[in-house]
Amino acid sequence: MRTTGTVDRSALPAVDGLREGRPDDVGWMDRLDRDLRGAGRGPDHGRLLGTHRLVVSRDRTAPGYVYLDERGRAVLLAARRTGTARRLLWEAPAASYGDTLVNCITTPNEWAVDIGLAAGLIIGQEGYLAVRGMPVPAPHLADGHFL
Repeated sequence: MRTTGTVDRSALPAVDGLREGRPDDVGWMDRLDRDLRGAGRGPDHGRLLGTHRLVVSRDRTAPGYVYLDERGRAVLLAARRTGTARRLLWEAPAASYGDTLVNCITTPNEWAVDIGLAAGLIIGQEGYLAVRGMPVPAPHLADGHFL
């Protein structure tokens, strides 16, 4: 599933507990990726840091991160807890302009649909996510090539 459209700015909540990410965050981010999806991202983090805005959770007991593209769209999000994932995802519509997209929302990540609807986006679907020999990562959202 996905949510698309223009954000209703009056619906944006105040979000706290986040900060801008730094290159020294990559170590714990890669460990989180291994826990959630069975493998770290290795050089992908270096590439993404050079081309995307990184926002991370301040709370080390509930780690999480989101990369936002130049239009403020979430390209990759991973978090230990759903509450952290929610705060991180709200940063995307807050940073977006024009039409936005939250893509590749799977059943275990239904919380992302709730955020999209609350932000005034519409639900759609296209394609599917197939995994073999592993559970669907959650809380985890990724653009197609960063699964």
